[in-house]
Amino acid sequence: MHSFTNLTDLLPNVAGKCGLSQNLESSHVLLAFDRYVSELFQHPDVLARAGFVKNNILFCYTRSAVVSQELMYKKRQILAHLERATGQKLDNLISKVRASACTP
Repeated sequence: MHSFTNLTDLLPNVAGKCGLSQNLESSHVLLAFDRYVSELFQHPDVLARAGFVKNNILFCYTRSAVVSQELMYKKRQILAHLERATGQKLDNLISKVRASACTP
């Protein structure tokens, strides 16, 4: 009789062995950030989007300096939501959020 392993359980283990677990965790955080920001601003246009995680800093891009400032003002709220959304403590993955305005 064959035993099947759920891919949801297998993927984190394989990623960890290949040194990709932090990248996998980062991708979950980036997706959760994009979803939450659209809820946070309740605006039909994309005002901010996640860029990447490097050196424990979540870099994001915004449409204006005003939106960047608003994200910085709400960064604790954003980080708390990301922890709830991903179901993990982000202390080892993200310690800061940086936003920069850029034109689309």
